[in-house]
Amino acid sequence: SLAAPGPVFAQTQSSTDTVAACVAAAGASRAALDACKGAMLEPCIETPGGETTGGMVGCYDREARAWTALLDAAVTRAQASGSRTAFFTQSQDAWRAWRQVECRYQASYYEGGSLARVLAASCFADLTADRAIALIYAERTEDQ
Repeated sequence: SLAAPGPVFAQTQSSTDTVAACVAAAGASRAALDACKGAMLEPCIETPGGETTGGMVGCYDREARAWTALLDAAVTRAQASGSRTAFFTQSQDAWRAWRQVECRYQASYYEGGSLARVLAASCFADLTADRAIALIYAERTEDQ
């Protein structure tokens, strides 16, 4: 596997904190939540080595990990919410399976090329962010 250059991975936990802080500040605004996508991605790609294939894959991975942490917390809260838990769990399982296949499909446009890795990582980060945003937005607007 191609490793990203040191400076990209030398970043601290702040990337996760950057996304989490943006989501916290967004409140119940869908537009503000959507604007959090890529909160740490561009600064990461702009670091030395971030524009390389390995660097971009690493940056998308960091973005995906930040959104995965938020998604996992939202899933835990949703599963604890009561009567619809079985349906939610089925929905989440189906979504995870779809994300895996969808990202393979998107990457297949460049199968065998280095851009396939970037597209797969980008897809995973984007779809994870979209799902997290949808769940967080629903949670925050449920009683409104």
